[in-house]
Amino acid sequence: MNMRRYPIKKISTENMVEAVVWNCSEKGCNGWMRQQFTLEKQPNCPHCGSSMSLDKKLVPPLNDPLP
Repeated sequence: MNMRRYPIKKISTENMVEAVVWNCSEKGCNGWMRQQFTLEKQPNCPHCGSSMSLDKKLVPPLNDPLP
């Protein structure tokens, strides 16, 4: 059941930026996180606990990115 009051805004692909991310190595899991938000050198997936590998991904820009 959809309980949202407002429709979901579609993000245009022209505003996307390429960022370095950690991708989950487990086949059935689609977990990922931006590298700049990790506190560990080699994080584990927060969803399934598997190891993660560095990759690049097109993501929406942040309004106030961390340095």
